[in-house]
Amino acid sequence: MELSGSSYEFNGGFPASSGLVMDKPPKSAHELFHRPLPNIISRGETIRAAVGEKVTLPCEIKNLGTFVQVWQKGDDVLTAQSLMVTPDPRFHLVSKHNLQISSIRSQDAGDYTCKISMMGEPILITHTLEILGKAYLLLVELAIVGQKAAPTHSA
Repeated sequence: MELSGSSYEFNGGFPASSGLVMDKPPKSAHELFHRPLPNIISRGETIRAAVGEKVTLPCEIKNLGTFVQVWQKGDDVLTAQSLMVTPDPRFHLVSKHNLQISSIRSQDAGDYTCKISMMGEPILITHTLEILGKAYLLLVELAIVGQKAAPTHSA
């Protein structure tokens, strides 16, 4: 197939040059419909972090096969398979499918979805990232200092 004078080889529905290399495509309809379906083993959770910290949002997947896993924040696509779509260098994939965000900022708060689209019905989990404010961190620091300063009673 020729596009703009360049030759493209397709693999799993994506141009080989896109970086989205899939497992071997099915040889027959029988093989397609008898493959195990993908499953997200991780569960969505609320994760709290302070500005400047690093968090990892888990998305453990079983039987991904030729399906494509995507990370989104709201409607914004962050990753597609191993391809980083976001230009933000603080975002990385670790252990294949987990999304790691370093140097957390207050604007990172929100819902992050790990999704596998299959036959029109996505399999997904959503994590909510909450950023802890300065007031909360001050209370924690005061509580720690208070515990250290509290007199101990001996019997």
